[in-house]
Amino acid sequence: MNLLIVDDDRAVREACRAVAQSLGFSPHVAESAEQAYRLLDSRGADVILLDLKLPGARGLDALQTIRKHRPEALVIVVTRTACCAKPLSRARALAISSGARLRWKSFIALSPRRLRARIRC
Repeated sequence: MNLLIVDDDRAVREACRAVAQSLGFSPHVAESAEQAYRLLDSRGADVILLDLKLPGARGLDALQTIRKHRPEALVIVVTRTACCAKPLSRARALAISSGARLRWKSFIALSPRRLRARIRC
């Protein structure tokens, strides 16, 4: 199963890659929405871990573009953003309406066991 990890934080990308490999996935990484689009076109993805804070494109814009081009892919939104509740609630509603599964806790809380559960449910 192909997994695409989209996050501008290198440490997060590499940690997610290590977890994904330990779970038997074939992970690819992108540090921007534009790089993610190129990887989706060339390699595809069954599952996408998508950060909401990306350079060059807002994460929700990236989510909508991904859903248009890869509607069959499972998109899991991961964010570590500390912000006020109202914008986060709006972002959550938009992400849900775009068909994403959400993970709204810190990266550290996304353990291998929880990642496996999110991808398989």
